[in-house]
This record gives sequence, C-alpha cells and structure tokens, in this order.
Amino acid sequence: MSSFSSNSPKVDVPLQSNTTNSHDDEVSWVLFAYDVIKFGVTVGLTYYVTTSTISLLKKALDPSQSEGMNALNAKKLLAKRLKRPEVETMEFSSYELKLMGDVVGADEIDVSFDDIGGLEHELDEVKDNVVLPIQIYNNMKEYGDLLPPCPTGILLYGAPGTGKTLIAKAIAKEAGATFVSIKASSILDKWFGESDRLVSALFSLGRKLSPSVIFIDEIETVLKKRDAMSSHQASSSMQGVFLAEWDGLSIDPKKADGTTASPATPNGPVVLLGATNRPNDLDPAILRRMPVKIQTRMPDEKGRLEILKAHLKTEDWSVMQINLDIIAQQTVGYSGSDIRELVRIANVQRAKEMTSLVRNLQLTTSSKGKIGEDGKRIEDSSNAVMKVSKRPLTDIDFELALIKAKTILAKTTAFNQNVARSDSENMRAVFGQMVMGSN
Repeated sequence: MSSFSSNSPKVDVPLQSNTTNSHDDEVSWVLFAYDVIKFGVTVGLTYYVTTSTISLLKKALDPSQSEGMNALNAKKLLAKRLKRPEVETMEFSSYELKLMGDVVGADEIDVSFDDIGGLEHELDEVKDNVVLPIQIYNNMKEYGDLLPPCPTGILLYGAPGTGKTLIAKAIAKEAGATFVSIKASSILDKWFGESDRLVSALFSLGRKLSPSVIFIDEIETVLKKRDAMSSHQASSSMQGVFLAEWDGLSIDPKKADGTTASPATPNGPVVLLGATNRPNDLDPAILRRMPVKIQTRMPDEKGRLEILKAHLKTEDWSVMQINLDIIAQQTVGYSGSDIRELVRIANVQRAKEMTSLVRNLQLTTSSKGKIGEDGKRIEDSSNAVMKVSKRPLTDIDFELALIKAKTILAKTTAFNQNVARSDSENMRAVFGQMVMGSN
C-alpha cells in the first residue's frame, strides 16, 4: 500500500485561502478609496463652510466692504450713462448713492425745444437765463471768471398740462447738463434727520455732477408754506437745510476756501428748477431764491397749431386730408397734454379699423376649410389689414377724436370743479370749528 501511494501521480489542488486573500485585498482597496473620497469631501465641505462663515462675518462686522462694491458698480454704471469717465474716480456718500437712480444724462433725454410748441417767449427766456450760460461754460471752462452768471433757481408755474416738465427736460438736453429729477419720496424719510442728510446729499451730488439741473416736480409738496400752527418740526428742519444748501449754490467752492477744485469735482453751474400749478402754496423764502419765474400759459390758436405739428412729426398724415388750422380753431381751451391726447385718440380710430379686419380674418380662417377661392379671400383680407395699418391719418379720424376728447375734457372739468368745491367747503367747516372752539 505504501509503494502504491508513493508512485501515484501528484495533482495540484487550488487552495481556498489564496482566493480569500485576493478578495480581501480588493475589498480593502475599495474601502481605502471610499475613505479617501470621504476625507476629500469632508475637507472640501469644511473649507467651504469655513470660508462662507468668515465671509458672512466680515460682511456683518464690516458692511462697508459690500457697500464699497455696490458703490463701485454704481459709479461705473453712472459714468457709462453720463459718458463721463471721471465719475469713477469721485467719492460719493451713501446718501448720494441713494439718489443716483434719479440722475439722467443729457443724451438719455428725448425731448428738445423743437418738440415744444406754443411757448416761444417762455423758451427764449429759458435759453437766455439757463441754456446759454451752461453752453458757454461747457465750451469755455478755462475762462471761468468771465462766464455770465447763471440763476440758481427757476420756477415754472402754470395750469396742468402746459409743458412745464417738457421744458425742464429740454433745458437739460439743450444745455448738455446732468438732469437730476427729484420726487418728494426721494428726499422725505420717516426717520428724523434722514431727510436733512438726503437734502444735503442732493446738492452735493449736483455740484459733483455739474453742470447740472436739479428738477423738482410739484415742488409745493416739498417746500410748502411754513407757519407756526401746521408746520411739523421734521419738515421745518428739512426746509431749513434746503434753504441753506440752496444759498450755497451761489458760492464758488474754489474761492470759498482759497483752493482749487480737482478735475474729479468740476465746479459748473447748478440750477434748481421747480414746477408747480399752485405757486401760492410755496413758502416766500423759496420764491425769493427763484428770481426767474416763467408762467406757462394755455396755448392760443397759433400755439395749438404748433403743438399739433409737433405731435404729428412721427405720424403719417397729409395736408390734403387733414386741415390742422380747423382743428386748432376747434380746440379752444385745450392744453398741450389735451392736444397730445387728441392725437392719440385719432390713432385709436385707425387701430380699431385694423383690429376689426383682423377679427374678420380670424373668423374666415376658422370657419372656412377650403383652399381655392377661400384662400384667395384670406389673402385679400391680409392685404387689407396691411393697407389699413399703413394708411395715413384722415380728417374722419380727427372728427371722431374731437367728439370723444370734448366729452372727456368736459367730465374732467366737472370733476375738478367738484373737487375744488368740496375742498372749499371742508376748509370752511374746519375754520368754523376752530372759531367755535376758541369761543
């Protein structure tokens, strides 16, 4: 038995332990790779959370950093809009930055004196007092001491719709000045003292961006009459700052401190322009600081004709089809804005005709499924729509517009009279209660 077992051939049997070892090695490598990935993700997340937390803490502890970035972006945008690269090097306070949204460049204004009709005498006075001095300054800055003086305040007053806002925009456009259009909400703040700082920022911003025109529409809402009974302490303080800053416009900063202003802070004319239809509500101190007072009157027949031509510049119309002289005669009592509304209503008549044809075309295409003759009808309808959309205005359009405009004007007049009567009655009632209370 022993000899047989020793001479028998040997057979190699694979060992189970080798397979187990290789499998364990693969598992160990997978676990190692998982640990490496988990470590990398943990380190990345930790770094991200840490840097984000540090950044938030910096912004919380030092808000000037984010404000500085916002100020830089605001200055770059303003410099691009005004086409004045030097604006990027100027320093602006946080209050001045709040008012930058109200700044408009001369190239961004689409109104000129040619677009204003019926106000020749008013425009001549504006040109002599404001536009000419600023134009001379822009072209002859080196002769600053010899430039003609420019008034620091101009009041435009007149009935609503007589072109006060148009004149203000046209002044900045023709003079090439920065236009700062301010509303009451821009400088009135609920916190005590903030309005004073905003007013100071308004004038300092006007000086930095000079030559500039600061325009306040409905100026009586900001600078109304002051009296001991109705004036609030905050509004009185704001008006006091306004008047003090306004007086400073007539002082040349280069001569006030004996130094020369840097090129980044030009020292051109700054004009405050106010518009109102209630000049009697303005404080006397405000009126004194506005030596130039221009009244915009309701246009006469010649003025109405010029306004009509100005609004029809971009319209397609023919002298053979529309007699503007007759329309000017029929629009007695119309303001400039009323005439603009008249032209708009005339355009509506053409649009209604085109809309009616389009509706008929849609009904034709939805109800007819044939191609032959029906297709020809659809093509004819499309050509008719194109013809109506391109046709010029006619006298029929203006006849219908005059009927509608007169109805609207009559309702508006009646409404204004009712409001004025109601206000008068309320004032008498309040005054009567005050008298009875005093007794």
